[in-house]
Amino acid sequence: DVFRWEAPDGTSVLAYIPYRYNDNLEPERLARELGEYKQKTGGLSHQLILYGVGDHGGGPTLEMLERWQEMQRVETFPAMRHTSPEAVLDRIPASRSELPTWRDELYLEYHRGTYTTHADMKRRNRSLEARLEAAEKLAVISGIPYPYGALEGAWKRVLFNQFHDILPGSGIRQIYEDAHAFYDQAEQLLDGSVARAIEALAEPKAGSLTVFNPLSAARGGRVELPALALGAVDAGPAHVEDEHGERHAVEADDGGRPFFLAPEVPGLGFRRFRVVAGRADVRSRELRAGRSWIENDRLRVTFSPSTGEIVGIYDKRARRDVLPASGRANRLQIFGDRPAVWDAWNISYTGEESVVRDVTLFRTEAGETAARAFIGRRFGASQFDQVIELRPGSPVIEIEHIVDWREEHRLAKLAFPVAVRADSAAFEIPYGVIRRSTSPRTPAERAKWEVSGQRWIDVSASDGSYGVSILNDGKYGYDVRGNVMRVTLLRAPMNPDSTADRGAHRFRIGIYPHVGSWEEARTPHIAAAFNAPLIAFPGAVRDDEPLAALDVDHVAITAIKRAEDDEESLVLRLVDVTGAGGPVRLRVKGGFGDTREADLLERPAQVPLSTEGGSILLSFRPWEIKTVIVRR
Repeated sequence: DVFRWEAPDGTSVLAYIPYRYNDNLEPERLARELGEYKQKTGGLSHQLILYGVGDHGGGPTLEMLERWQEMQRVETFPAMRHTSPEAVLDRIPASRSELPTWRDELYLEYHRGTYTTHADMKRRNRSLEARLEAAEKLAVISGIPYPYGALEGAWKRVLFNQFHDILPGSGIRQIYEDAHAFYDQAEQLLDGSVARAIEALAEPKAGSLTVFNPLSAARGGRVELPALALGAVDAGPAHVEDEHGERHAVEADDGGRPFFLAPEVPGLGFRRFRVVAGRADVRSRELRAGRSWIENDRLRVTFSPSTGEIVGIYDKRARRDVLPASGRANRLQIFGDRPAVWDAWNISYTGEESVVRDVTLFRTEAGETAARAFIGRRFGASQFDQVIELRPGSPVIEIEHIVDWREEHRLAKLAFPVAVRADSAAFEIPYGVIRRSTSPRTPAERAKWEVSGQRWIDVSASDGSYGVSILNDGKYGYDVRGNVMRVTLLRAPMNPDSTADRGAHRFRIGIYPHVGSWEEARTPHIAAAFNAPLIAFPGAVRDDEPLAALDVDHVAITAIKRAEDDEESLVLRLVDVTGAGGPVRLRVKGGFGDTREADLLERPAQVPLSTEGGSILLSFRPWEIKTVIVRR
């Protein structure tokens, strides 16, 4: 490893770090490289270099310190001294304008496989992130004594599993037994917290059903029916009616869980329904299926029954084809993947590539809640089954995967070419978005052949006229080249866990064609809804006023909890999810007293926030994260 060090004359030169992997000191070669580097750069300022055994904590070893002493005796090495970070930072120029700026991510050209390895951990982590936020909000709105112990216990178990060898999938098999036990314990704690909140919220009433939306943006969607709600109709055929008397069909999924499609539920609010005996018989005329196609009122999807691939997507409202003329979407690709070192961490393609076309099942149907295609494909000893759905009025093609993965040193990707040309693709990152080139030109861009992202990625035309987003409920590895977006589904490393990813997997991918840019199409809200299910419980809420509300759509309320140091105050986390910025009005149920902005540790500002007409007035910079403390 080569780093810059401060020389005795105050200039900066190149030096080899005293690290255990550098076993050979070659003074002549080093002197030559130092001279060439100084000639090219003219010398740079000093730099702090950390060394030691840092992977699991720990400082320099005796061997490293002896190497450092040896280097002091080699004339070609610059003088090195041990010091503190504070001493180095004090020498940095006070003016930021004097410092070089890197306006991009600090991309690590290594360990790309950790975005995907041990998919089971990543999906449970994603699910529990959403459940924790929902449980906190329900605890606040229910008025019960806040369950600090249960919520803290759940958070600690989930966060412990985010350790750098657990969530990335680079641990030995035994640690995942403990990790799954931690996830199980977190779920039990959340189940108890949510049950107590619901008991306080809902008034028992035969046949009554309440649906809660834990997100701040209004939306409808699939709702799983609790067994107690169905008990009111003696377990026979049933349907659901809303407050306007409109009927909604109840169907069962492949696990026998009954569900219905709820109309719009207010953000952070409730909607009341009734469970009624008898079938609804309200099949949508827009849900149709043919031998090789399915459609709803917004999209028509055409398949190749012989390959299971999607050969056409037609956007009825935009009147355009989503795929290019020769494009084949839902293409399942398998690659040879055999890293020379760090098997679970790295991706190293062997050149072996296969497109999975061994179709074991293909059929379509138009049901009461969706038009569906059922596709089965086999590769070697592995089986890939998909249920592709179009729901009434939905702009999203949902692809549920049920996979039995039995490979070794292989990697699976799902490819989607789109009829959109763009210089860059957008990727969700934590509380933000990053753009990456789709036509890499520089070495730094070409190095990003596998990149990370969160709940969605998007390719939209440079003029903002049209785009396509890909959603997921637990995937983090992607690549986008030209007009082809690919999601990395599964890997099969052998070390340090030879069982990693082998066995059963269940996950969802969503395809969201949209008019306009991703900002205009509300992709962040669509992706959030894809990951945070609506919550149904028996009984009728006594008060259905939303917990909080905003007057703009580009800001989301991601968390609401009790303050750590004041049981009479709430903490709200608000995020600008599109970078629009600007003024925002926040309303909080029940009114408020003193209201202040705070830092992430809930330390309030000195000056209260302005209020007007029952709203809290906020001003956002683009992409800003705000924490607001509201005394009720």
